[in-house]
Amino acid sequence: MKVVRTVALFVFLLLLAKPGHSQLQPYNRAVIWRGFQHSWTYNHRCNRIGDYVQYNGKPVSVHTSATGLGPDSTYFTSHYTYIESTDAVFKEGKASIKIETKEKQLSEGTETVVIKLDEWMKCADYVSLLNGFDLKSDAGSDKIQLLRLSVEDPEYLADSGLLILRIQYSFVFNCQSVECSGRNNVSYTLDLYYLLIGLNDFGTKATEQFFPRSYSWDRKEELFDRPEGKTMSGVAMPIYEKAVVGIKAFSVVLNEAHWLLQWNNNVTPLEYNPATGKMRLSLDLLYKEWQEGMRGSSAAPQPSQFSAKRKGWALLDSDIVLLQLRSAEIRHLGRNGSMFWKGYNRNPNKDDAVNSSEIPLD
Repeated sequence: MKVVRTVALFVFLLLLAKPGHSQLQPYNRAVIWRGFQHSWTYNHRCNRIGDYVQYNGKPVSVHTSATGLGPDSTYFTSHYTYIESTDAVFKEGKASIKIETKEKQLSEGTETVVIKLDEWMKCADYVSLLNGFDLKSDAGSDKIQLLRLSVEDPEYLADSGLLILRIQYSFVFNCQSVECSGRNNVSYTLDLYYLLIGLNDFGTKATEQFFPRSYSWDRKEELFDRPEGKTMSGVAMPIYEKAVVGIKAFSVVLNEAHWLLQWNNNVTPLEYNPATGKMRLSLDLLYKEWQEGMRGSSAAPQPSQFSAKRKGWALLDSDIVLLQLRSAEIRHLGRNGSMFWKGYNRNPNKDDAVNSSEIPLD
């Protein structure tokens, strides 16, 4: 009897292993955000910073950047993955959150998003990912001391046919600079982009893993760092022939509010082994406050003379989700870009604070 059960299970798994014959629909396609790299030529307060992707029939990658007082150039890299699969369905969205607080004070909360499900979105299980963010000041730019963003897996209310998504956020801002004297109020708008993934029973598996990193720096030796190699362990079943990764949460915590020169927060898949369920990754977590030669920057020679160095420490982390599928087309993509911002505490809701590019899929 035990042998019969084993054979039956094996046959059942073989049937599951066969790709589905259902026709690919628009909701079987998505672009998954994998983070960004952002750098200025000298350090600044954050007037606006962000990176996100959207699909909506025409996939686009967007990076936003605006400094405080000093003008500067921005150099960035955006990371994302295109996926299409009949083993999952995708629904994206955006939540806008108003942050009103005082300098040095913790502002944290939960934004609840209620989603009416279409029939095609009703699945056995759900997972949610961050698809990027856009943080912009409404009343003067500040320095970041703490920033954490996360999305919980959604809760399905069968009686009402609703999906409840909870977004968690935490911030501490401050500005000890001369240009901020006499100002204590902090006002920012956060646009958070999310991706809901409906998982077909037995067709997909999602595994989450937390990766932390900490380091310190001084005012003498410039901080240089490279991405770290990591491994995620999913379900060891060969039927899951394909896999992608996305970001569920990330944070940066500093010993005090610091100017920003460079911020890296991205993950890159390297190799996936269906037999073991393991994915090798490159994880790039870095917050850099200063670099040699930033005074006299070619982008703004005179204003950059006032840039300064401070010592400090940083704690960074990222929650990564490994999504395994029986069948999928997957393309790991990205783009590099540059921007220029005229500075002088201009309103960051300007076209020159946004760099948008359509993602070519052909």
